[in-house]
Amino acid sequence: MSERILLIGAPRSGTSWICDVLARAPGAEAVFEPDNEINSLTAVILKGHLPRFPTLDRDSDDPQYEALWQYACVGRHARNLQRSTILNLMDVFAADRDAQVRRKEALFTHLDTLAPSPGARLFARFLASRTAAAAENDAPVRLIKSVHAVFALEWLVEHVPFSKVMIVMRSPHGIIASMRRMRMADGCRLGSLHRHLSEAERRHLRDAPEGDDRSIDVMALQVSKMYQHLEDVAQRRPELGRVTHEQLCTNPLEQFRAVYEQLGLTWDEDVENAIAQHDQPGEGYKTRRSASQEIDKWRRHLSSEQIDRINRILLEHDLNQWAA
Repeated sequence: MSERILLIGAPRSGTSWICDVLARAPGAEAVFEPDNEINSLTAVILKGHLPRFPTLDRDSDDPQYEALWQYACVGRHARNLQRSTILNLMDVFAADRDAQVRRKEALFTHLDTLAPSPGARLFARFLASRTAAAAENDAPVRLIKSVHAVFALEWLVEHVPFSKVMIVMRSPHGIIASMRRMRMADGCRLGSLHRHLSEAERRHLRDAPEGDDRSIDVMALQVSKMYQHLEDVAQRRPELGRVTHEQLCTNPLEQFRAVYEQLGLTWDEDVENAIAQHDQPGEGYKTRRSASQEIDKWRRHLSSEQIDRINRILLEHDLNQWAA
């Protein structure tokens, strides 16, 4: 059985860049966001009863979500399915799949759960029957990256045979500034967030007028709830690894080498060359970045009032270490 390594963090925390570099290790292959229903046919079917960012307790029973992750772990088959002709046809007939996600998120602002469809149950059983056979062709190291499973992290550790887990964190200000620049809908997923909000927080968002301040508050609340959850899980499970985006940007060669050692990956000249190739200007979803310029880049994109709003919400969630 191959090594299965989970790389997990909030959206825009640097997970794609990090996964791309780690996947340069000899014998390693990467699976990017198998649980992203915008890109993955498997996730469209098996996450139909769950919000964009599912919340599962460690003892929750969810055969469909488990089948999605178990099959993602075998790599080649999961990636081929995601890139299949079927998915390309889906792009033709459902070009705005994010609109479907938004409609589902709206349901979860009123409901706690939805029932899986009969088709999803059948598909989960089919994938479960394929997983064992597919695992025989597995790569020596399988890196699986997710930004949508933060609230299900402890469930994943219990139900999916990951050999190692690495939590990625980044300054919340950097995450929010990046989301705003890219106009990312994933920065404001109220359906996923609903069950984590206090009544006072729900009332504040319900009564606040639409606009920039409310948008900042929703993003700051979402990141704060995710970080609270990650901190709680990491405290209960000290075996989980942790790295910050800022740490890696400070000295990419030295810090990535330390992560390679922590994960038991082989470091070679190709890895060093890959890090150098990534260390150049880039924007959006590209994984090229001038690392040294990324650390405080958010200060150029957020006003002092916006920074204060983010800090207030971070402090309310006892995330003092992340307040700027």
